[in-house]
Amino acid sequence: MSQKKSLEIRKELQEIERKESEKNFRDYCLSHGHRPVSRRELLGAGLLSFTASMTVPTLAGMMIPRYARASENCPSSIAGGSGMASFITLNLAGGAMLAANYLPTDRGGQPLPTYNIMGLGNGAVPIEREFGNVPFAGDDGTGNIISKLLVGIRATASQGTLTKTAFVSVPVRSRDDSGANPFDISGLVAKAGLLGAELPNLGRRQSDTGMNHMYAKVKPPTPLIVGNYSDIDGALNLGATGPLSSLSEEQRVSVLGLVKKLSESQTNRVLQNAGGRMLSSLVECAIGKNIEIAQAEKPSVDVRQDASLSGVWGVNTGTNNNSQEVIFGSMVKAGLIGTAGTVTLERGGYDYHNNTRTTGDQRDQEAGETIGRILESASLLNKKVFLYVTSDGACVSPTSDDRNAPWRSDRGSAGIVYMLAFDPNGRPETSGHMVGHFTDGQAADNTFITGGSPELAASAVFANYLKFNNRMDLIQPVLGSTFNTSQLDQVIKFG
Repeated sequence: MSQKKSLEIRKELQEIERKESEKNFRDYCLSHGHRPVSRRELLGAGLLSFTASMTVPTLAGMMIPRYARASENCPSSIAGGSGMASFITLNLAGGAMLAANYLPTDRGGQPLPTYNIMGLGNGAVPIEREFGNVPFAGDDGTGNIISKLLVGIRATASQGTLTKTAFVSVPVRSRDDSGANPFDISGLVAKAGLLGAELPNLGRRQSDTGMNHMYAKVKPPTPLIVGNYSDIDGALNLGATGPLSSLSEEQRVSVLGLVKKLSESQTNRVLQNAGGRMLSSLVECAIGKNIEIAQAEKPSVDVRQDASLSGVWGVNTGTNNNSQEVIFGSMVKAGLIGTAGTVTLERGGYDYHNNTRTTGDQRDQEAGETIGRILESASLLNKKVFLYVTSDGACVSPTSDDRNAPWRSDRGSAGIVYMLAFDPNGRPETSGHMVGHFTDGQAADNTFITGGSPELAASAVFANYLKFNNRMDLIQPVLGSTFNTSQLDQVIKFG
């Protein structure tokens, strides 16, 4: 390839990067009401790489005059400090039949006349109670509990943990096998103040939300996508991987100091331009924060190195970085101890309508095991946690009296999401276990406020998260006029 051609390609790539950075900068300013300043905010806005590799030409393109406002101060420390409970989302991608695990009821809180297209048979379904008095599909007549999700939860969470956990469901119709459902509320939670001390929100999929859902109301900070544990380690330990990995900590700090000086020198050339002082402040603060991170004591989030949590997640010091249990456990720990902001986990394989119950039961039990591990981790760390379980759509069985009828196809009208809240001081109070209800047609009632809208259902989950945190003062500033007072009374079940 000729030198000229290489230069053209490089310029083209720089222009693409510039446009993407400009877009990220605008999105951040619009959604947060201020420009990013701290290292955490720069990471969250997608404007700063984890190895301090951004250059002045890239940043210069982001300095839009209407956003330019010089800041005289760069924060001297990085801290979350919101006092909000950890927030974790578990998405079951593909359309899990959550409504055949937890047993949805009608408008009056009574069992439906039949559950014969929900794989639970006709007549009164046997009930197994958990989380206070919440109904799950119980003994199928052979001594086996129908709700494999509940089986999984009990397999990994202690009874002591479950007695301190509250459960609420939200029936809602959603699109089957689709990433277009606006269920994600990590943007709302971040706007309410939950930000990581060292890392932005964590996700698993290359998307705005880190999972296969669109965001509700507010775009979240750009997530750090975690493909394996090294992604977290590299983000926390600046230069531990990549070009600076062969240097000692003292050498890395020296290199970053040199970069800082070079950046200061370069920005002097553009100070006369609109946004120039903002550029100087951004670069100086960003590099300064990287120096601070390089010098700071590193938080430990590796679940393999935690004697208590490693047993919960079934890992040890020899478990591979690519292990899902290592990844999930470390992401969860990062969220629980405040190192990261919101945490978004995703399990695949929930499009399981293959005319059997075998695959679906296996996947549901695995989901339950993940839920139990999250709750047990919070218990061992003595931390509050709010867990939000979502999926895209649901399933249908053939009309059958069989309590274990097979899943035949998609049926998003039978969708539902879960909220679980753990408090080490005791189970949070709730006024019920369901926001909305199912109809006699065995579907989420779309005449209820949230029943036909994933975005409104997600907003109701956020309102309950605020109530769990005793921060209802944030409803209007964050959620606006989504719900009136009467509607809030109907959708809030915590407290």
